[in-house]
Amino acid sequence: YHFPNLAGEGTLLGKIIDEERRLLAGADRVVTPSRTGALYLLRLGVPRERIDVVPNAVDTDLFSPGPVPPDEPPYRLVYEGTLAPWQGLSTVLEALVPLRNAPVELHVIGPCRALWRAEIRRQARALRRHARRHEAAHHVAPRPVAA
Repeated sequence: YHFPNLAGEGTLLGKIIDEERRLLAGADRVVTPSRTGALYLLRLGVPRERIDVVPNAVDTDLFSPGPVPPDEPPYRLVYEGTLAPWQGLSTVLEALVPLRNAPVELHVIGPCRALWRAEIRRQARALRRHARRHEAAHHVAPRPVAA
């Protein structure tokens, strides 16, 4: 199910799933922003002819991109979305450990529960400590070079 933290809540989870299925069965149309969502709806029994895929979009009269930034450091990685544990931000943080000294910035944008925010910050601190230990373990003292 989409909310792994509810896995231990059998009764509550069952009620949510039942309600979701009742709502989907009674809907004339179901709109989802992706083919992945459409496949999920098909697996739940929603007939294909009642599913519409409407990708997320932006009103270009209201929003337009600014100038393209130069292709030079610092490089910016932007994560925009819900900061839920199952969205993969922890994987992004782990992937940045080897780039600790590279000119890379991570910008994180999105709604987040206080508990999740605390966990993300804890993980970032732990990964920084791990990166420092990793660097110290691989430090090689310079050797004099014979002339």
